Amino acid sequence: MKRIIIFLLAIALFALTACEEKTPDNVLSQEKMEEVIYELMRIDGACEQKYIMRGDTLKYSLYNSLFEKEGITLEQFDTSLVWYANHIDKFETITDNVKTRLKKERDEYSE
Repeated sequence: MKRIIIFLLAIALFALTACEEKTPDNVLSQEKMEEVIYELMRIDGACEQKYIMRGDTLKYSLYNSLFEKEGITLEQFDTSLVWYANHIDKFETITDNVKTRLKKERDEYSE
């Protein structure tokens, strides 16, 4: 009986780990996505802080510069954003990490 329970637990554990979906090749890794979103938030904050009123042209130019620096395209970012939005647990991890980093940066400048 003990062997049957252990066997069933092993199968259940295997099934749970097999169900975890891998990130597709055309989607940015969690680390890369976190970095890009973090930098996008910094761009938004800088534009808002400087009261840039020339429309969104400058902001989008800065976004494009970021994408170029990171070696990605807007399409790759958009595809990744849609994928992570459909995998909310991973997206929450990314956004929680970004919030933590932004708070830490804000606190460093506040001191």
